[in-house]
Amino acid sequence: MSEDIKLEIQTAHRAPAPKPQPDKPPRAIIVNFLRFEVKENVIKTAWRTAMEVKGRRVTFDHDYSSEVAVKRRKYAGLKKCLKDKGIRFQSPMDTLRRPTLLQRLEAARKWTRLRRQERGDNNEMGVREDRHRNEGVDE
Repeated sequence: MSEDIKLEIQTAHRAPAPKPQPDKPPRAIIVNFLRFEVKENVIKTAWRTAMEVKGRRVTFDHDYSSEVAVKRRKYAGLKKCLKDKGIRFQSPMDTLRRPTLLQRLEAARKWTRLRRQERGDNNEMGVREDRHRNEGVDE
């Protein structure tokens, strides 16, 4: 990456986690770039070049949703094994973040309910939706 590129950072802050012990890695720093292309350029350059700050290795990666992060952790052992054997591997992000297309409203409601149950989310957004849908209807 060229030295004269403007990074155009909108915000930057430490991840909201407890301060780690001195022998543990520091908290992540989350950077929000104004332009997607700049973020991609920074990450790709960082992946090609080993970086250190004060003698400690610094890594760059996307800020994954917790759902995607859990799925990526499942691949961690496999990735390490392949890397040890010199085989290049990339997480199948299209599988991890695949959009779901549902043709019918009832199927979408059922899918949403199942996803909430998987996540342990008890938010009953569908209740308000149903009440609103039935307004003005004589029962």
